[in-house]
Amino acid sequence: MKILETERSSDKLVSIKKVVVAVDLTKHSEATAHYAAQIAKWFNASLYIAHVFSTQPSSEFGSEGAYNVIDQERRELRARLDQLTEQVHQLVPVCESVLPGGRAGRANISAGTRSGC
Repeated sequence: MKILETERSSDKLVSIKKVVVAVDLTKHSEATAHYAAQIAKWFNASLYIAHVFSTQPSSEFGSEGAYNVIDQERRELRARLDQLTEQVHQLVPVCESVLPGGRAGRANISAGTRSGC
């Protein structure tokens, strides 16, 4: 993996305030998040690490047991995402994780980053 030079330059042609990186929480996610952190550090930008949790429509849950399994999976993904965010937080002080669900979650990430949230 190429490491970005973290030297500060006052004559940057581009100003980036937010870096959003989508991760799938596989073994490659750590390298992806660290690379995004280097980009955020270079631009003195905040970093958002996102993983969209794929949910089924509530009518497909069928029972409380099925809902509990999905809820448990979401909690496990949240723990893994938080762990990854904590690692990257050492490189970039303003680093947050986002774990929305389904298509609405993807739309919320896009809208939030455009609106300045």
